[in-house]
Amino acid sequence: KIAYYNNGGLVKDLEKEYDIESKKGVFKTRIQSVFFKENVKLNHENYNLISDTLIYHTNTQKSDIIGNTEIYTKKSKIFCNKGWFDSKNSNASFKGEITMETKNQKLFADSIFYDEISGFSYADGNVKIIDDSAKIIIYGNYGFYNEKTDSIKVWDHAVFTQLDDLDTVNIYADQFISFKDSNKEIFICYNNAVINGNSISGDCDSIFYNKTDSLLKCIDKPVIWLDKNQVSGEKIEFKTFNGEIFSMKVENKSIIINKKDSIHYDQVHGKKINGIFENNELKILYVDKDGEAIYFTEDEKDSTINETNTIYCESMTISLKNNNIEKIKFNTKPNGKTVPLNGENDDIYLNDFMIYSKRSYQDKILKANGELPKGM
Repeated sequence: KIAYYNNGGLVKDLEKEYDIESKKGVFKTRIQSVFFKENVKLNHENYNLISDTLIYHTNTQKSDIIGNTEIYTKKSKIFCNKGWFDSKNSNASFKGEITMETKNQKLFADSIFYDEISGFSYADGNVKIIDDSAKIIIYGNYGFYNEKTDSIKVWDHAVFTQLDDLDTVNIYADQFISFKDSNKEIFICYNNAVINGNSISGDCDSIFYNKTDSLLKCIDKPVIWLDKNQVSGEKIEFKTFNGEIFSMKVENKSIIINKKDSIHYDQVHGKKINGIFENNELKILYVDKDGEAIYFTEDEKDSTINETNTIYCESMTISLKNNNIEKIKFNTKPNGKTVPLNGENDDIYLNDFMIYSKRSYQDKILKANGELPKGM
């Protein structure tokens, strides 16, 4: 049996407390389905839906949606052009250039599975998450979002972008996790991380970013470039303020290297090095424990390097100007020497000296994936 209407109709399901209205409707009792077309509106106690076409299966309480669709829940808005939702089990699947919006975030993907009871969303294909409050965009091929805990996971060729008026920082890693801990917003970039920005670049295994405290931690053999300075150690920590680097802390096997020419490098080495910045430029270094430095002086007439200065001091404060060592204050008794350059036998490198080549996150993605994420 078939029943239909062509000039507007309203169908109510009193048991399930929802109603559906549309311009056209067809009831096919044999297959236990109702076809709603044109200006379809579904009103439910937990959500509202607007679509071009909706097919409701009365036996399973499952609905198929076709065409431009808008879904409004208590915590989110969803836009798609194809999919299904299950009223009985409170879950849904959407496809076709999907947008899912919550209070502070927008999620884009080729397909999304959403479970209202658990608050979980799984995204697949061209995933893009925008966090307006944190000024952050995350790209990847797969994503997971928990609306109850406001936590995110994105993986497979993922890119994390921190937007700022002064600088935009991009981080590539195998996966990203975002969550809140004691009202602090935490972002973790796991495994094979590469960071690029106007004022900072480098790579390490993992990066921890505390948005609330503006604290950035690079762990497991990080190598960071700050303008002309190469910084390395077992862990490097940065404190930022208003989009600029304010301070730096390098721990264990800490070394800062500045290139003078093809073979000569100013070097500062110690167990722990703290740095202070002005306008994103490194200005002061505090070297604590096992401090040592090598730096070179130039001939005043022709600017050629003519002397090597070697300093050993347990604790010292170094002032920099234009990335060059300008002044050293010895906080404990020093031991050092200044000698003229004699050629190839000169001892001009400290322990842990190593020059690394820069990698960009674009190079890493292109090598692994063949293309940058959609929308970048």
